[in-house]
Amino acid sequence: ELMTAKQVQQRLLTKLAFHNEQMEILATSLSPEEVGGDFYDFFPISENKYALVIGDVSGKGTIAAFNMAQMKGVFHALV
Repeated sequence: ELMTAKQVQQRLLTKLAFHNEQMEILATSLSPEEVGGDFYDFFPISENKYALVIGDVSGKGTIAAFNMAQMKGVFHALV
């Protein structure tokens, strides 16, 4: 179950790699356990504006991973 949760979490995290003339963004998440609460994502708002969110959900394990999944949904709803 933990390996399945880890695969789901890795699919939820954006493969964050972006660059243009003004900036470059790279990110990765390495959890000390099978799953954790790290969260990051970005969304282009316009040609020169981006929304970026970085967080560490309190706790570890599957509960933190589910909270991270909820935050992804909230972020996308807001942008």
